[in-house]
Amino acid sequence: MKKKIFKFIKKQWLLAWILAVSVGLLSYVAYAEYAFNNNYMKRVVVSASDQGMMFSSNYLTEGGNNVYQAKYVTKPDVPDTDFSADVNVYIWNFSTRNSAQTYPEDIEYTMEYKVTDPSGAAISDMGTRTIVITKPDNTTIEVNNSNLSGSFDYTYVKTDADNKYTLTYNGWNPDTDSGICLQLIAKPKKTSGKYSDLRDIGGIIGLKTETGSAGGGWDAYVSEIRASIDRGEADGYNLVVTGSGKAEVTIRWDPEKIDMNKYFKENPVIDYPEVGTPVDDDLKAGWKKMTISADAGERNRYNIQLYLKQGRPDNYDFFKQRSEALDNTWVTYEINNITNEG
Repeated sequence: MKKKIFKFIKKQWLLAWILAVSVGLLSYVAYAEYAFNNNYMKRVVVSASDQGMMFSSNYLTEGGNNVYQAKYVTKPDVPDTDFSADVNVYIWNFSTRNSAQTYPEDIEYTMEYKVTDPSGAAISDMGTRTIVITKPDNTTIEVNNSNLSGSFDYTYVKTDADNKYTLTYNGWNPDTDSGICLQLIAKPKKTSGKYSDLRDIGGIIGLKTETGSAGGGWDAYVSEIRASIDRGEADGYNLVVTGSGKAEVTIRWDPEKIDMNKYFKENPVIDYPEVGTPVDDDLKAGWKKMTISADAGERNRYNIQLYLKQGRPDNYDFFKQRSEALDNTWVTYEINNITNEG
């Protein structure tokens, strides 16, 4: 048998050589394709692992215990009139850089609260004013002169959409009471070896008078551009929409160049009823657009992941305000601030 094979190869050496080379090339192509796909997957995994801590909020941030954030409210028509205003504070079990991946455990945490000024200094007298904290389970705590600070334990259940706290400021005058605030600090419990990767998040929340459209200050930016990250190190980008007051924010993009994180609107971890479904753009053929009816009273921050589909852009001109768009711009934003009326 071996002699027959040897004779065949000797007579048909050219055919045998072509077959051997073809098999080798097929193996090389298959290996190259696998290597490319594998490298792509590794880049995605690296990006996901660098996503940030999976314990976040729209108002509270890591290291932000003494960071002041204002909720802008409309000035009462009658001078010196006391009024009430709500601020919705959300606690999430994911990073604001990637809402598609949630923390694998229920998160047990302690929520501390204290009446302070905007710098974090304790206030000893808030007069007749009160702040009612409505927890996610609809139980309440009234913060008043006899209860200026305290804490309570809570559990973020993994299957919950989010933990929503409503802060109701009663008897407030935004002209004179902007210096009276509420500090919140959420502290994950370090029990049973869990939560070792989670850290405290905090912030100081107060009220300010909104004056015309200036009070509605929304902005949109790509965090990698703001952080001056080299384009060669990014396989995707984080589009952040954040601000105060109300606004209509319209994002437009070229779907041949950019793919939006489907988990932001399709099968979302949390629901954004104020975010419209992406539709064909009415201004530029082939583009898509999405409109956000933003209201900081509900949410004051959105983080939308943008993935590259046709290689990296030549420069950071790929993201521009619509009025400043260039030929090589792939994503634009347009913001129309809205003045509150009562």
